[in-house]
Amino acid sequence: MRLYQIITALILSVAAASAGAGINNLGNGVIDVQGFVFDAGTNAYIGCYLSGNSINCFAGDGNGNTASCSTTDPRMKGLLPMINKTSSIQFITNAQGTCTSIDVNNGGWGFNNDIFIGAKSISEPVIISSMSMAYGAVSAPPSSSIPGEGINCDTMLGNIACSAQDSAGNIVSCRAIADSSLQTFDDMLTAVTAINEASQITFTWAPGKVTKGELGRPICTSISVSNGSYYFPQ
Repeated sequence: MRLYQIITALILSVAAASAGAGINNLGNGVIDVQGFVFDAGTNAYIGCYLSGNSINCFAGDGNGNTASCSTTDPRMKGLLPMINKTSSIQFITNAQGTCTSIDVNNGGWGFNNDIFIGAKSISEPVIISSMSMAYGAVSAPPSSSIPGEGINCDTMLGNIACSAQDSAGNIVSCRAIADSSLQTFDDMLTAVTAINEASQITFTWAPGKVTKGELGRPICTSISVSNGSYYFPQ
C-alpha cells in the first residue's frame, strides 16, 4: 500500500457523519466543495494534507457525501501553511480526482455559517508504529502522567528534525537534510512550516540509515501534515 493511501486511511478512519452541506456536483464529474475548518454547529469535516509530493484535500458533509482530490501543483501545495482553525477552504476536483483549484480564506466573514460543512474534533494521541511511522495530533492532551508525550517537527540551519513520544515513554526521532525516495526536501519543509494547533503530523523514517552530521538520528523519509476539521483543540 502506498504511503498516501495509509495516511488517507488514518485520517478517514476517524471521520464521523452529521448534518451539513457544501459538496456540490457541477456535472461531468466536477465537484465544488467549500466549508469552514471550525464550525461548532456541525460534525462534518474539511481539510487538506501534504503527503509525499502531493497536496490532498478532503471533505464530508455528514449526509454520506464525500469528496477529495490531489495535485502536485507547487502553487496549491504552498497554500497548506495558511490553513488553521479559522480558515475556510474551497476546492474543485475534476472527474479524474485532480484538484483544479484550492482556495483558502482566513478571516471573520461567515465564521459560523452553518450551511457549510464544518468540524469534528478528534483527540488523537501519539502512536509509534512498528512500520517506522509515528503520528498524532498536536493538540491532543497527554494520555498519561509521563512528561514529554507529544509530536513535533522543527527546522534549523537547513535541517528538519521530527520527534515523537507516546504514552508509554517510547521516543523516536529522525532528521532530514535532503530529498528522500518518497518526498522532496522542499515538500518536507512545506509540511513542517504548515504545523499549527489544528495539525496532525505523520512522519516516517529509514531504520539504521544514519549519515554523518545527522547527530545519530535515522533519516526522515516523509513528513505529512494534515490541517483540517479533525484535530483542532476543543
